[in-house]
Amino acid sequence: ITYSLNTSNATVTYIGTAVGSDTLCLKLVDDMGRESQTTMIINVRDPSTDVYIDTIFLNQEEFHCLDLTEVGNPVSFFNDCITVADTSVSFALDQNTGCIDYLGLAVGRDTGCMVLCNAAGVCDTTLMIITVVESPDPPIAVDDSVTTLIGTPIVMDVKQNDTIYGAIDTIYLATQPIWGEAFVNLDCSVTYNASEQFCERYDELQYVVCTQTACDTATVTIWIECTDIKIFNAMSPNGDGLNDIFFIANIEDFPNNEINIYNRWGNQVFSTTGYNNKENNWDGTWQGDNDLPDGTYYYELWLHDENKRFFSGFIELFR
Repeated sequence: ITYSLNTSNATVTYIGTAVGSDTLCLKLVDDMGRESQTTMIINVRDPSTDVYIDTIFLNQEEFHCLDLTEVGNPVSFFNDCITVADTSVSFALDQNTGCIDYLGLAVGRDTGCMVLCNAAGVCDTTLMIITVVESPDPPIAVDDSVTTLIGTPIVMDVKQNDTIYGAIDTIYLATQPIWGEAFVNLDCSVTYNASEQFCERYDELQYVVCTQTACDTATVTIWIECTDIKIFNAMSPNGDGLNDIFFIANIEDFPNNEINIYNRWGNQVFSTTGYNNKENNWDGTWQGDNDLPDGTYYYELWLHDENKRFFSGFIELFR
């Protein structure tokens, strides 16, 4: 071996120059004259041969970088088996990085003997045994259909219903949606951000899924719902604090709303704009505090939103 000492931090650096055993006897002396001795026995061996095994598809290209630990900084890099190799795999060596790009040319098996050598003539060999098999069938992408609320993002696992032979190479968007934005995540899912201005309409995007063999395209259709209102069609205005009014969940999100309520003969018993579940609501009375009888009543509700939504139905009143 060759070695060097750094007395400022009491370290030793050594390099194996030939196969065999060598000994270092190191003595440390402090400023008080106290001594400490250490014996280092260094065994130098040849680099071990590594074996790298992989199976790839026909026309599939892969990349592998060798371990440079046992040779340090290599000065040469070559394939020592090239004269006996068949035509199943092509190997391309990068002299600067010690990496190999290999490509499946034909069904079969091929072996590469990748040799790295340093300036001292020490070489390290890695056997690359690569098997090439027939390419799988192309992927089959299947259309998807989802629903989301206005302004609400949704994450879609678009590949879940696709048929994939082999591994997915990439997924990308072929078209962007009209009423929102979308992007592909690292796990190949797709995030769709619905616009906060448009709803009650369909949006769509197209994605492409690729394997090493081929690609296929599918369409994702997104139904954008407006803010969801829920109309409760039963009420019991008896003063117990439960169901005392005609309750419409989220109606406050539509302050321009208009509502009319009729009895079973078609007579209007309540009408207002800006209906809410607080001070402007229907509690089963008409013309002030006149209680209406139990029975079935009918409502018409206009939200007067951008989508001009209209609702109608019945209300059951039980005191």
